[in-house]
Amino acid sequence: MVVFNTNTFIQLLIAAIPAGIAYGLASLLDGDANRWATITGLISLLLVDALWRLAAMGGETSSEESGEESSAAPSEGPGPRALVLPAHGGHIFWLPNWLVGILALYGVFTGFLH
Repeated sequence: MVVFNTNTFIQLLIAAIPAGIAYGLASLLDGDANRWATITGLISLLLVDALWRLAAMGGETSSEESGEESSAAPSEGPGPRALVLPAHGGHIFWLPNWLVGILALYGVFTGFLH
């Protein structure tokens, strides 16, 4: 069973843009377009998910912009847990997208995934 969340779909759409550009350039230059698109797409997915999760590590900002100072302490973000929590990034097969990207890149470069 494959588990996707909305973040995964958005991240895959973002990663498809550089993969499509790499495919087009490689096909114009008579290269292996599928391999270049795969490698570029996986690296893009890895970077997009890692940046997405790093952005989620910060604290939440209050939507109240009144002039009064509140006595409550500012809320903290999830911290390092954001690197693996499903709510803060994409997940495929219950694994974070950055981990799936690393494993798939390893498989492509070793010839396991062709």
